[in-house]
Amino acid sequence: MSIKAGILGATGTVGQRFILLLSTHPQFTIHALGASSRSAGKTYKDTTKWKLSNDIPEEVKGMLVKNCEPEEFKECDVVFSGLDASVAGEIELSFLLADLVVFSNAKNYRRDPTVPLIVPTVNASHFDLIAHQRKLHSLRKGFLVTNANCSTTGLVVVLKPLQDAFGPLESVIVNTLQAISGAGYPGVASLDIFDNIVPYISGEEEKIEWETLKILGGINETKSAFQLLSETKVSATCNRVPVLDGHTECVSVRFKRRPPPSVEEVIKVLEGYVSDAQKIGCSSAPEKAIVVNRQDDRPQPRLDRDNGDGYSVTVGRVRECGVLDIKFTLLAHNTILGAAGSGILNAEIALAKGILINKKAEHPEFYCCYLLRSLQSKHRNYVYIGTTPNPIQRLRQHNGEIAAGAHKTEKKRPWEILLLVHGFPTSTAALQFEWAWTYDHYSRHFPGRLTNQKTSLKSRLDVLHEMLRLDAWNRWPLALHLVAADSNLINTDILPKHIKVTSGPLQTMRYTFADKGRAESEKKHEQLQKYFFHREKKTKCSLCPEPISIEDHRSYFICREKYCKMISHRRCLSKAFLQEHDPSPSPSSKKYLLPVAGQCPVCKSKLLWGHLARDVEVRIDAIHIESLVSHYNRLQVNDD
Repeated sequence: MSIKAGILGATGTVGQRFILLLSTHPQFTIHALGASSRSAGKTYKDTTKWKLSNDIPEEVKGMLVKNCEPEEFKECDVVFSGLDASVAGEIELSFLLADLVVFSNAKNYRRDPTVPLIVPTVNASHFDLIAHQRKLHSLRKGFLVTNANCSTTGLVVVLKPLQDAFGPLESVIVNTLQAISGAGYPGVASLDIFDNIVPYISGEEEKIEWETLKILGGINETKSAFQLLSETKVSATCNRVPVLDGHTECVSVRFKRRPPPSVEEVIKVLEGYVSDAQKIGCSSAPEKAIVVNRQDDRPQPRLDRDNGDGYSVTVGRVRECGVLDIKFTLLAHNTILGAAGSGILNAEIALAKGILINKKAEHPEFYCCYLLRSLQSKHRNYVYIGTTPNPIQRLRQHNGEIAAGAHKTEKKRPWEILLLVHGFPTSTAALQFEWAWTYDHYSRHFPGRLTNQKTSLKSRLDVLHEMLRLDAWNRWPLALHLVAADSNLINTDILPKHIKVTSGPLQTMRYTFADKGRAESEKKHEQLQKYFFHREKKTKCSLCPEPISIEDHRSYFICREKYCKMISHRRCLSKAFLQEHDPSPSPSSKKYLLPVAGQCPVCKSKLLWGHLARDVEVRIDAIHIESLVSHYNRLQVNDD
């Protein structure tokens, strides 16, 4: 599997390192290079002052440099940013909101409470916050992750196993000797650094002291916020030294536990440390995350910076400290593990975890939360909540007609399904909704709720009505289907207006689980016919004079009504729908990235944004099937 990678800031020192590392990568292929407007439109070799000892990879020499705009990188599966902090903030945010995956080396979003700050051989578990980030920004597949400051990186790799093995660190004192490559190009003036040490690097000490606490901290139970270390104090002093690559750090630590670990215990833990990146088999992960060198005069930048191809941290001179407990010297390659290498290894972890290529993000045809009620007379008020893509089959499992799962409900059989909530953008979204509906007393959406959970039918229906009105869900394209004869289960007067309520037996629903795919086939046929029509006519957007890029399916929407010819850029339709909802918003009113619903500008029918997004997946699937059939027919003709 070849994953298309883009590089922002490709002409800078970090960008060049990205190019060098990605040029031989087994999974990522360089697809696009971005730089300033001065470089855009030129070939890479003509616009770059190459500073690395290796030659420019042949495959990128002739590539045209693009502007750092999301539209130029829309075909990329992942984007690595080596941009300078002075421009990175706005550009990286625009890429995120365009639903692109961004791994950033810049400092701009390291302190953002929704952005993971990840050192790949330390805190890969912080990727768990990505689902929350996507939800906040209404993203389908995009996300933003930053790697740490180059000096912080080497430090936390060593502190992590010490914290895991011996408990909290009370205090850490670190003095850095940082290579000149860390200042970028042209960097420190030669007359300032030659025969000299500069005992100040702007903002560096504060970064180390704060970033360490976020990286070595945790995330909360709902995976929606970071928890900074509170018991550890970090003091940093930073110096620029006349070394090309490799940051050296002299570190002293005090452990909270008494007595503290011995020197040999510390060395044993460091030598035995295995990170998550190594455990899951990432291609760039070093054989050893930490290399312990017991020679008296090591580590040294010239001799040790390339250990583990630049991904290992080398530790030496581990000894007792007369003021704190233990002191040691470490060395990390600042432009590999401390910069571009961390971004790439982070992407490998995201790929291994299924976050980067997020197959679950596609809009499913049908996935629902269901509410069961026991038909046993003594358990008549007992209910159960679950999720499924096939409620007919799932009910049979709950009732023991199919021997598969549903063990929790065995003792209260038989069951009936009262209602379904469906229209979720992903199966994961349905699972999250199910959890909050079942455990509202634990959910962050219901702060202050009593812990003695009520499980009666009335209490679950009350919670459902409340959930559908909360900001977390009231903009989703959800619908309700009442299966039970009792039509008083739902109070439609208090629900958001776009939520449709239907009723009837499960077998009457127009989804594959009930009609064997007839409705889905009709949708695919309609989408295919509309695609062919607009492709042939080369139609323009119904809301602006610009043409539609008909093969870029996720850039436009088509009206769902059978005979309507409306086609519009997503951005144009979003703007129109949002304007329709709030034609003159006040400065204090809520601002949304995406609308819930709106009126078709041509046929005036009501359209749900979520349904239009689902239609895109139907259309892509239909075109793919059509191409396979056409290819098969051509083969048959050739065989004849």
